[in-house]
Amino acid sequence: MKIEFPCPVALDEMSPIENGSFCTHCSREVINTDGMSTEEVKKLARNNSGLCVSSSSSQVLDLSYSIRKFALSVLIIFGSSLFKFADAQLKKEIDSVQNELTQEVSIGRIQVILVDQHGDVIETRGEVQIELPNGKLLNPERTEDHTFWVEMPAYVKNKTIVITAEYMGRRKTRTLVVSGLGEAIAEEISFKVKKSEIYFRTWGCPSF
Repeated sequence: MKIEFPCPVALDEMSPIENGSFCTHCSREVINTDGMSTEEVKKLARNNSGLCVSSSSSQVLDLSYSIRKFALSVLIIFGSSLFKFADAQLKKEIDSVQNELTQEVSIGRIQVILVDQHGDVIETRGEVQIELPNGKLLNPERTEDHTFWVEMPAYVKNKTIVITAEYMGRRKTRTLVVSGLGEAIAEEISFKVKKSEIYFRTWGCPSF
């Protein structure tokens, strides 16, 4: 069925026949669908693939309006389904994050103690750094009792962390598997301290 116009021959120049005209240029019957309903036009199109059609503008508008209405309905239905799917996915992700947050944020605290060869706590110049399994570095807080404390995130349970301690230019590294949930883990790292190093600050900074 051919709906496009203009035809090379005007309608009033075609030979009149029953229900329309005959185009000698195309050797086709041109059916006038004025007075037909949209359904009748559709039926005619299905049953007569070799016809040309002359339609009033109201029929064309009615047909295009029906197509637009159908397309809009499909868009609304598809859009609603898409938004419902997106909402479901978003809710699933939010629930997953909330579930992770409700789990243990901290596995507990680790205490690192720097001691000398006699087991006494080194009170000055020590530094400690902890490397987590993901490569992140933590700098433990030094407390008044000269030990180092840091909170361990829950994900490190049963994983290995690396503790690095430094004192007077000397460095020691120790690995530790964090296994205790909610426990305070104490780790001692020993350095051999010379007597001269103990009094270094007194000698280096005389009082006047």
